[in-house]
Amino acid sequence: MRPWQRAEYLIRAKKCIDSMLYIRKYMSQLIFIGLGDRLHLMFLGFYIDCCIVLEDSFPGAKKQICQNSIIDKIFHERDKHYAHDDKSYKADSIADLDKLIDLLRKQLEEVKKVCKDALPSVLTLDYVPHDIEYFRYINNISVEMDQKIREEKKCDFLHKNTSEEECVDFPRLKIELTLMPCINIYERIQRLQDACIISNICTDENMWVKPVPDFVERLEYLREKQIIDCFDRPIEAHLPNGDILQYKKLLDLLQRLELCQN
Repeated sequence: MRPWQRAEYLIRAKKCIDSMLYIRKYMSQLIFIGLGDRLHLMFLGFYIDCCIVLEDSFPGAKKQICQNSIIDKIFHERDKHYAHDDKSYKADSIADLDKLIDLLRKQLEEVKKVCKDALPSVLTLDYVPHDIEYFRYINNISVEMDQKIREEKKCDFLHKNTSEEECVDFPRLKIELTLMPCINIYERIQRLQDACIISNICTDENMWVKPVPDFVERLEYLREKQIIDCFDRPIEAHLPNGDILQYKKLLDLLQRLELCQN
């Protein structure tokens, strides 16, 4: 695999943590939908994706990299809990979600550090508390409502046509990359980063986007104060003096993404 193909698996593991962050925040509203099974699948998927990155970055060197205790634990979870179905194995408890999230973040950061020479230099791990499915479930968003909100956010639309270019590995393949409007800023970050990965794999570029510092804290503050709703739309009745212009300035700052390319 090339660096951006490995990055795809690393970011997929990162989005498992994103989902857990969202679940932790809204746990009380999700207790009747088999949450334990879903968390268990996320847990397994996280370790499978991490091991794909590690094994491809260090082919045939598992014993060597497992001298790192954190990396050894990652392989232990994948091998004993998933690959071999060892009935004597006891997985880390998912009951304490706070501790589990902290553990997974530490492990993912270590994977990125250990594999840094095999990953794109511009790649970042930007955690956002969002799960595409559970967000829609909790907010009772129908297909019609989803489409309506996206229609309001047409400014988020990105259209990338590479029909005049050729993919590096597939010279006959012409691609058209389309990013539809997203329902909120968190989802937009996830989809933009996914789009960067797909584009980079096909065009051999090195493009990446990341949010501004303290992005999540700022956005959550505006939501907590009910200045914006969960779709990041202004609640005009709650704006200071109804100042819609001031709101737009705040939101513009939050939505500003840093474009990284080298």
